[in-house]
Amino acid sequence: MLASTFLPYRKVVKKPPSKDIPVNPQTLGEHIRKARIERGLLQREVAEVFGVCEDTIVGWENGRSFPQRKYQNKILHFINILKEVNLEK
Repeated sequence: MLASTFLPYRKVVKKPPSKDIPVNPQTLGEHIRKARIERGLLQREVAEVFGVCEDTIVGWENGRSFPQRKYQNKILHFINILKEVNLEK
């Protein structure tokens, strides 16, 4: 009869790097993240605003994908750029 022995196993999980509010956002995704965090919204809640899935917002914020043109006005309103542009004219 074989005696079974188990080796001790300890799973180590590292916390992902902090995704604080970008101080000087350069990309559209950073602007979306900054506006979302300032409003205290979750990515899921922003996805509902735009009518997309949560993974889409994650992709936009991380720069892995870019929004389609049909979301342009909603995004600009969300990050308050459209209001600033209208004031300059």
